[in-house]
Amino acid sequence: MSPKVEPRSRVARWLWRDHPLDFGAGFPETGASTESHRVFLEAVNGSAFNWLVFIVAASGFLTDAYNLFSSNVILPALSYVYHEEADFQFTFNAMTLGASAIGQVVFGIAADVYGRKALYGVELLIVIISTIGLLQCSRGYVNPLEPGQSTWDITGWLLFWRCIMGFGIGAEYPLSACIGAEWSSTRSRGRLMAAIFLMQPLGQLCAYGAGLTALQWTKGNSRTDIDMFWRYVIGIGCLPTLVALAFRLYMPESGRYIYDVERKYARRTDTDSIHRTDANDQEESVSRAKNDLTKGTFKQFQLECLRTYLFDGRRNWVILLGTSMCWLLLDVAFYGLGFNNPSVLSKLWASKDLTFMANGSTPTWFRDSILQPQTIDVIYSNGTSGTLQRNATWPDNVESTPLIKNVLCENMTNAIYTVVIPSILGLIFLIMLINKIDRKRLLTITFSILAVLLFVASFSFDSLFHKEERHVLLIVLWVFISFFFSFGPNTLTFIIPAEVFPTEYRCTFYGIAAAAGKVGSVIAQAIARAVRPSQEERNNLDAGTSNDKFKWLLLCFSICMALGAIFSELCIPRVQERSSTTPGFPLENISLEDLASGRKEQTRQDDTEIGLEQRPVSEVSTAEIALRAESIIAKRPP
Repeated sequence: MSPKVEPRSRVARWLWRDHPLDFGAGFPETGASTESHRVFLEAVNGSAFNWLVFIVAASGFLTDAYNLFSSNVILPALSYVYHEEADFQFTFNAMTLGASAIGQVVFGIAADVYGRKALYGVELLIVIISTIGLLQCSRGYVNPLEPGQSTWDITGWLLFWRCIMGFGIGAEYPLSACIGAEWSSTRSRGRLMAAIFLMQPLGQLCAYGAGLTALQWTKGNSRTDIDMFWRYVIGIGCLPTLVALAFRLYMPESGRYIYDVERKYARRTDTDSIHRTDANDQEESVSRAKNDLTKGTFKQFQLECLRTYLFDGRRNWVILLGTSMCWLLLDVAFYGLGFNNPSVLSKLWASKDLTFMANGSTPTWFRDSILQPQTIDVIYSNGTSGTLQRNATWPDNVESTPLIKNVLCENMTNAIYTVVIPSILGLIFLIMLINKIDRKRLLTITFSILAVLLFVASFSFDSLFHKEERHVLLIVLWVFISFFFSFGPNTLTFIIPAEVFPTEYRCTFYGIAAAAGKVGSVIAQAIARAVRPSQEERNNLDAGTSNDKFKWLLLCFSICMALGAIFSELCIPRVQERSSTTPGFPLENISLEDLASGRKEQTRQDDTEIGLEQRPVSEVSTAEIALRAESIIAKRPP
């Protein structure tokens, strides 16, 4: 029985010209025949960089990066408007990252059970809904006689909707990464995935650009004006999702998922019944198998199958451990260093010790800035204006001050120069060199370089931090650290887990590895909160206790990077090999089908592809398959 071309709507055919099942039209569908699978692989691997998949995946990832890092733009504004303290900022970030970890695991498992198509776009809908909810957060009715009394708790609503948004942001990781890997050719896989991850620093840049633009739209400095500012920044994050949503909702199922999971496990559901000679029985068994597929009752998630894959002679649990630990150790340092965090960057850019107002009354939004004016112009809630001395006590009835705009602008500008630009440059270099450098070795080397840089930063901290003539050297060191994070671990931990696992478990294990990273980021947030200077340390400039804490923290992060290098070297498999036809560079990517065999020796026998189980010698010649694949590729638009 030969499959017909997959019926699809006109909109679906306009958005997605080819369907993976179209490649197999004309070849037998049932039984052990795999000619259609081979034609599909020939067609995919014969194609160039898949721009459509890149645009669809990148636009969603850009949105999620924008929303994830926009918190660093809006948190000072929330502190200014609602008088929130630093504990709120910690809770806000920790809940976002924790919910993101849950989303990564849940959607990773669901994508392997129900398919990529069933879920791709759902995570964007979650982000859109949560964005709308976040925009509508309010205190409700506020009693004018008792300003502290309101009908709603806005803090609770902000945390609730941010948690939902974090769940959707986390769901994006396994879906975009694995779909990017499965839709790309072997030759362009690394470059396409690195280009998708380039959207992370670009999303940060868009968040800061939107913040600076919204700041210009904001006419005044009152709490009402700044309240509008942060809502502008959050609302703009919905725009890129509209570009990707239509494409994702009509996107066909991943071809590798169709052949490696749906068809393979459908055949296993009732092999004896499918091979009956009676046509009615055969159609009934095939229908029953397809019903099992739609219900997500795949046998690859039986405990015995998982145990066999992870703990048999191949010891694939080592790969899962390696990818998870590399991501966890990376995020402990990345988030612990406070990249894009206004509090950390303000201390980094300051050329002298930051002083605080009397009685510990400095607002959080002001304390996390490098501005040190001697006098501060303010307008009180009763409409009168006044001037505060730098060492005065900050009154509770301040309604507005021009200083807030300066603080917000300074925070965003410093982050762009220190973190965003170096990160973009690091990723551009990686995209250019990704097929010329072994990714496993590059991951180990860049982990080691970061360990050295953080070690140097730790032991030079006292001589550089808040030293008027030398603090620039510390900023330069931070720039190099940002560059190597993007050139190495921050990008490679995103790419490699999507390459090294088989299609049956790719999204699940990717989600576990990514969630381990987010657990590391939550740990980093807790560490940052623990080393935050106490009130006594803020009021005593000679104590130096806070500086000592951060210095030793840098040393701890250096150790994390060294451990990351060890896990990378011992647990991460090679994903590239030397070309057998072209000596030297560039390296050739190992196909996903070969990598699916895990730590077992990757060999070819009897002219069969590794990863396609029990495949008999094809009755169709290789030349015929190649010719058919070339004809499919030739029909594609340029």
